[in-house]
Amino acid sequence: MKGVKKPKLVEKEDFYDEEEIASLFEALDKVSDLWRIMIKLALTMGMRRGELLRLEWSHINFEEKTINIKQSLSKTIDSRPVIKEPKTKKSVRSISMPESVSIELKQYQTLQRDNKSQVGSDWTESEFDFVFCDPYGQALYYTSPTMWWNRFIKRNNLRKIRLHDILHTHVTMAISAKHHDATITKRMGWSTSRMIDRYGHLIKSADEAVADTFEQLRKKSK
Repeated sequence: MKGVKKPKLVEKEDFYDEEEIASLFEALDKVSDLWRIMIKLALTMGMRRGELLRLEWSHINFEEKTINIKQSLSKTIDSRPVIKEPKTKKSVRSISMPESVSIELKQYQTLQRDNKSQVGSDWTESEFDFVFCDPYGQALYYTSPTMWWNRFIKRNNLRKIRLHDILHTHVTMAISAKHHDATITKRMGWSTSRMIDRYGHLIKSADEAVADTFEQLRKKSK
């Protein structure tokens, strides 16, 4: 009908369980350093795609094992990044890294620095020092992580979920581990802990799936 807007389709939230996360980690061991570390940061720290693409080495404190999230990269125009300011003050935050991820990230930094030296004057980015970039220092195209993720899960026979669902996986695992709501809220950069309520149905669904698994085992044993 003219003048009436179509309702916006909202994609269903999903997440990996512990077994699927283990399979994900195994598959990540077979890919390049850039993609392996990007996905691990998304999974273990709940970082969004734009936050990962915006990340610079100066935002990382290896001594404290923390990452400072200040802005995000929303898109690229003519190979130049479009930097987006945070939605709220809470979006600017410092979050802790797991020890293993910190070590991998430091090793990756060394590899990138070596590549920069080899490339020499062909390293064309002078304004930003991106953690995740092309071989010449330029920002990755903003849809590249999503395109790579879709190919990756298909190639490794992983259950199809969106790249953004890695964030939901991080939150659901944190809730399941009974971390405090305030800690999760701060880590995710939310303005209120009420955001956690939206994950209730996911946790309940996973809980019911576990119960159903044992029910099926019981029936097979008869």
